[in-house]
Amino acid sequence: MKKTIALFFLIFSFAEFYSQEIQTDSAKVHNIEGIIVIATKNLSNSEAKPLSSIDEYLQKSGKVDMIKRGAYAWEPTINNMPTERTLVTIDGMRIFGACTDKMDPITSYVEVSNLSEAEISSGQGGSCHGSTIGGAIDLKRTQNSVGEKRWNIGVNTGFEAVNQQKIFGTSANFRNEKFYVDADFMMRNAENYKEGHGNEVAYSKFHKFNISGVTGMKIGENKLVEASLIYDKATDVGYPALPMDVSLAEAMITSLKFEIVPNSEFFKNWETKIYYNNITHRMDDTKRPNVPIHMDMPGFSTTFGYYSKLKAEKNQHQFLLNVSGFYNNSLAKMTMYPNNPAENLMFMLTWPDVNTLFQGIYLEDLWKFSEHSSLKILGSVGFHQNRIRSEFGLNSLQIFYPEMKAEKAEF
Repeated sequence: MKKTIALFFLIFSFAEFYSQEIQTDSAKVHNIEGIIVIATKNLSNSEAKPLSSIDEYLQKSGKVDMIKRGAYAWEPTINNMPTERTLVTIDGMRIFGACTDKMDPITSYVEVSNLSEAEISSGQGGSCHGSTIGGAIDLKRTQNSVGEKRWNIGVNTGFEAVNQQKIFGTSANFRNEKFYVDADFMMRNAENYKEGHGNEVAYSKFHKFNISGVTGMKIGENKLVEASLIYDKATDVGYPALPMDVSLAEAMITSLKFEIVPNSEFFKNWETKIYYNNITHRMDDTKRPNVPIHMDMPGFSTTFGYYSKLKAEKNQHQFLLNVSGFYNNSLAKMTMYPNNPAENLMFMLTWPDVNTLFQGIYLEDLWKFSEHSSLKILGSVGFHQNRIRSEFGLNSLQIFYPEMKAEKAEF
């Protein structure tokens, strides 16, 4: 009975307190009925520190979270969807990591210093460059254009005491009425991280550098050709949350773009790009003490691709048509070395020379009713084919999946 009376008194007191209107000399304070959190769609480079990491940059979006296995190369998730359910591109280019444990996300191959913005989409809204369930991130690099002749040279340097990270970057940009070139270099050298009490976190250091270059030439009144290159190399990368580190993560990403601005009231822009990228990744546990069995795990990924994107406008409608495709080859190996030299090595093809072919068509209509309201209607169709080229790898997988075929295709 006493508990019932006490509970009734507590509820009555709360109800009376909630119904009161608090007044001050200058304003009234009203009860908040709800809070709407709107996630950021586009992140601009102007909002970021020039020496911050790409991981810190992406965390500004309410849609993106990071899986942190160390101080470098965090794995981005979109609306809590992991990378196998999402899509990450660099300037619309499909790139596939070479690590079976996702220790080399695509975001690790771009620096904030050569990034203009990140376009983040949820669900099917990110299917412009391929099929996705969770959404997409398109990392758009800083892009110059032809115009009045000018030079721009910059130097950045920094130091972070928490892991003795030395940062150095430099950039140079030039343009005139017919030609432009952008070049960017960034180097990071970090030792082991130290937590708040000064204790060292072992296997958390990394060393890397990134080179980015873009050059374009105007070949007509409304035509432009552009070539780009990214070379990124990280060595001695530690992962405290994992039993292995990375001795090498290397990427070369190239592209050639042709762009036309039509003299038309309907068609506004036509952009076609072909690209190639190669990723090499080597996991390493030789620097870890008391390893039960040493493993060597190299991975390789090669991708050829293209897209052709056409934009048009009519009245309140903005149309986008994108035809894209890519071919990827992924190969990853795992070799185990027993501590007893008399025992045999153990070997497995974790990615048994897998070929992936994709061809897709995407169509979008953005219907703007006013400055503050719009409706987006989009649709896409894609053909996806996987083929295992290694008979040894196929036989190994058929131990676990007896009915597995060497080839699978689906729309």
